[in-house]
Amino acid sequence: MLTAYLSNGYFHPDEHYQIIEFAGIKDGTNTAKDLTWEYHAQIRPAIQPTICYFIFKVCNLFSITNPYDKAFVLRLITSLLSVLVIYFFTNSCKNLVTDKYWKPFVFLSYFIWFLPCINVRFSSETWSGIFLLLALAFVIREKRDALSYILLGSLLGLSFLFRFQMAIPALGLVLWILFIRKESISKIGLILISAIVLVAIGVFIDLWFYGNWTITFWNYFNENLIEGKAKQFGTSPWYYYFYVIFVYSFFPFGILILTAFFLLTFKKFNSVFVWTILPFLIVHTFISHKELRFLFPIINLVPIVLILAIQEISSKSWVRSPTKLIKGISILLLIINTTGLVVASFKPAGAGGMRITQEINEMNTKKPLTIYFVNDDNPYSPWNITTNFYAEPNSEIIKIDLSQQINIPAIDSNKKNVLIVNMRNVKNEKVQNFIANTHMKEQCKNVSNFMIPVLELYGYPNYEFIMLYSD
Repeated sequence: MLTAYLSNGYFHPDEHYQIIEFAGIKDGTNTAKDLTWEYHAQIRPAIQPTICYFIFKVCNLFSITNPYDKAFVLRLITSLLSVLVIYFFTNSCKNLVTDKYWKPFVFLSYFIWFLPCINVRFSSETWSGIFLLLALAFVIREKRDALSYILLGSLLGLSFLFRFQMAIPALGLVLWILFIRKESISKIGLILISAIVLVAIGVFIDLWFYGNWTITFWNYFNENLIEGKAKQFGTSPWYYYFYVIFVYSFFPFGILILTAFFLLTFKKFNSVFVWTILPFLIVHTFISHKELRFLFPIINLVPIVLILAIQEISSKSWVRSPTKLIKGISILLLIINTTGLVVASFKPAGAGGMRITQEINEMNTKKPLTIYFVNDDNPYSPWNITTNFYAEPNSEIIKIDLSQQINIPAIDSNKKNVLIVNMRNVKNEKVQNFIANTHMKEQCKNVSNFMIPVLELYGYPNYEFIMLYSD
């Protein structure tokens, strides 16, 4: 809940522009021309913008009208749902985890440093992953009555509706039930029928949202894979995901995660987690456009993979690890994890531009507002996309282009003037002159000062640290 409050903004533009801004088409704050090309191509499932629309309707009933408060409500609901599902999942794993490793498993399930900041995101990656985790919990509990399989299929259908790529781990899970658990065809039929029913409901939601019959998952597949639209956003080599797991998991967690998964794959290939994760990784490896966030739907499976791998190693007779060495390594990992947990959970999401815009919003000035930004440091529209949700009323946004002559304005006492600039550009002589002549003072940064050395050590470039000045 603390992370939900502090981690404002969005990790990736899709989280905002294809959910919150999409929802604006129904409440009247947006028109079709304001939305991204994905709306016109009708490739995005409407279930999450629809949920967002109705949550905002409830917010309005309780006089919650500030956009930052509404966005916080979305993150708060996501965080509560995540905690409930993780709790249900961990308790379902009691037969898989020994008493010796039970407490570490529970701790890791909530507090690996990257989990809280991902599990509060109102994004397709997080919500599809939540319902996949819940589906796996039902499988692990080994209840084999008809209702359990209907619920399982419904959960897999929901996961698919939030993110179409979830058909891959869902298929792996169903095949595991068929070939490893050796469940009857009739039970498999219940899973598939209930999943299809949920997908059909999704089609009706899309009809209501887009105003015409459309099959969004086919449109998505056709646009991105057949027509190759996804390649326009960049391509990466096949080993990209192994690289980002190694680099961005914060050393040495990346090594531990990769080693644990490979060990589990070779030693426990009949594990339901291997059958769920491996197809997901293989298919995404062969898709040319790759992003770190594409792994988020399976991120909550990292703790169980780590623990099962440790159990596999510790059960071998040849393993005789010195107790003091294990304690020392554990303390070191705990320190590294705590550092990452504090930084990741307490900083704004993504580049952190919404921390700056929220500060401007909280100034509560009744004066006309002039917002200056330097070069490309415009957090209101970082990709030149219309952002009506966070737009400040009675404001003017002016770009300061450092390649051009800067005209320093005369300060108008009837206006509030602010400047947004990153830590690299703020050292520019033209910017320094602008600040001095307008008598502006620093108000805040997008991250706290104590986080900057850690983030720099982690490789954050100085242009991602954004500063706000005000007269």
